[in-house]
Amino acid sequence: MLTQTQPILGTASTENSMRVLASVLIGLLGCSGAFAQGSAFTVDLGSGDGERRTVNYECEGRDPLTVTYLNVAPNFLAIMPIEEQTFLFATVAAGRDTHYASGQWVWTVSGVDGTLTDASADDYASPVAECTEIINTP
Repeated sequence: MLTQTQPILGTASTENSMRVLASVLIGLLGCSGAFAQGSAFTVDLGSGDGERRTVNYECEGRDPLTVTYLNVAPNFLAIMPIEEQTFLFATVAAGRDTHYASGQWVWTVSGVDGTLTDASADDYASPVAECTEIINTP
């Protein structure tokens, strides 16, 4: 599968576009816990154009990983499944790589490579998964 970059905001007003993005985000998360699956709520992610990009990764010794990136400046998010749950990651400032965090998990992207680590583990420096973007060229 090719990496896809798609605008998700259409021609609606910026305010409505941010609500649409939040609804898409909640739909992708498949809310659990306090919210029933299929529930929706609105989050103001700010103004500006947005994009949704789905990237497939091949990981050493693990199943392939699909990460959906939602980018609406200044908010940059990643959604990915880990251990049969879906996690929402937000970017954090750190060095020149892109770092996303969600709870104990840290997803670091450098070019076409991604590394998943468990910040709560004693051996935090040891990655849980080392992955490379799958790029299909014709």
